[in-house]
Amino acid sequence: PEAVKSAILEAAGTHKIRELEEVTGPDGVVYEAEWLVDGKEVEIEVAPDGTILDGGDEEDDSDDVDDEDDEG
Repeated sequence: PEAVKSAILEAAGTHKIRELEEVTGPDGVVYEAEWLVDGKEVEIEVAPDGTILDGGDEEDDSDDVDDEDDEG
């Protein structure tokens, strides 16, 4: 859809989109796009109306670790 295309192109800016995928899940259809920024992968999810649902942050290859201590 045009709204999805516009949202993805605006989010990616001058970066080349490496992957674009239509995904059907339990909540309906979303569109996923990814590109590289300084060697790091950026991925977003976009609703059919062009709303960015998730992503846009650069991801690196390190594992996220939750360092919170649970005190009982």
